Amino acid sequence: RDAAVDGDVYAKRNSHWTAFGGSVGWATLADCLGALDAKYEPLGPLGYTELEPIVMPSEFEAFGLPTIDEPTMIPSLEATASPMEVTFEDGTTKTTTTAEGLDMIVLPAVTVTERPQSELTALILRDSQGSNIAAGWQAGFASTKQIRHSVDTPGARADVLGEAAAFKPNVVIFEVTERHLNFVPVLPE
Repeated sequence: RDAAVDGDVYAKRNSHWTAFGGSVGWATLADCLGALDAKYEPLGPLGYTELEPIVMPSEFEAFGLPTIDEPTMIPSLEATASPMEVTFEDGTTKTTTTAEGLDMIVLPAVTVTERPQSELTALILRDSQGSNIAAGWQAGFASTKQIRHSVDTPGARADVLGEAAAFKPNVVIFEVTERHLNFVPVLPE
């Protein structure tokens, strides 16, 4: 709520964070991790500057709520993002920057950042809300493995323990959008 005075943290008629909203979420998470353990202290917020007006489509168009012509005000990233390589499940790779969030539909994916804030690694279980906080994760950690948690899909839920044992991250982050809190995670058998 406090950050909303500096820019839109959610796009109008959209239930997902804007890139600015994601950066606010990342700054909060980085602060929490840094307070938890000194090894996370290099993690920090992404710098943003002037606001840019962007008209975002309504994700509720099918329910009679069309896109509003009023733009969403989103700050621009202040610093140049670091180069990053993404490896997808089929083994293909893509060179991009940490500023490009990964959409949930391309997961699972592993990122390797050229100039991260830390040399730590993170396993991130996430949903579509993670697309706009991903810039922070990707800038903060030398490598991430991002997978869908699938708490909304019985029988397809992620094997958190198996993924952590295979990837061996320094930290496991479980990002879940508020609308998924009614699904109860189940431990693997």
